[in-house]
Amino acid sequence: VVPAAGGQPPAGPPARVVVKLGGLDWRIKDSRTRKVGPGPNWFSAENVIPDANGSVLLRATGRDGGCVSAEIVASPNLGYGTYKFSVGSNLDDMAKNLVLGLFTWDDTSAESFHREIDVELGRWNQEGNADAQYVIQPYTVPRNIVRFSLPRGLRGSVYSFTWAPDRASFRGEGVGPSGERTLIQEHVFERMIPEPGREQARINLWCMDSKAPAGGTTEVVLTGFEFSPLR
Repeated sequence: VVPAAGGQPPAGPPARVVVKLGGLDWRIKDSRTRKVGPGPNWFSAENVIPDANGSVLLRATGRDGGCVSAEIVASPNLGYGTYKFSVGSNLDDMAKNLVLGLFTWDDTSAESFHREIDVELGRWNQEGNADAQYVIQPYTVPRNIVRFSLPRGLRGSVYSFTWAPDRASFRGEGVGPSGERTLIQEHVFERMIPEPGREQARINLWCMDSKAPAGGTTEVVLTGFEFSPLR
């Protein structure tokens, strides 16, 4: 199944700085009075919960049959380099219409597809569907999307992409019960690579089709974020 991924502006104003992750300040997207993309859904600061250990929990909840989602936005524009996102949750039973996005986005640049580079985790509302993908937008170009399945029983996972002028190199690793790392999937895109602009790293947990979470796990813990500039 080809998902209707990306290309939906994560509109709505990020609120004040309220969380830290990986040493950066992340603003919380807050749009509780109107639905915005992706989804569209409501987004609430109440669904972003930091803890004393430096982790951040994102939660999706139901409201009037719709979905209240969560998104955080890194303050600086980072540009070329390696973006690494650490997930501290098992994703085996995530609600089937729920998507975890680890990505870059530029609100100001529609002509460059918002400089969107994605790791997206979710089944896109299809039971048994592959539950992960790497994307260079637009996803409608077949060579710009690679879908794959996550191993079962992981304690967590780590996803990264290295954004360079001529390529974007993706890597996913699983974290096993004893903390051991195993390779999940690697891929390199070499076409339609955007140039840096005013993009920001973002992380969101959102529901497809504006519907409430469809059973299963509706929370994801983020344990870290790292950025290394391109040398």
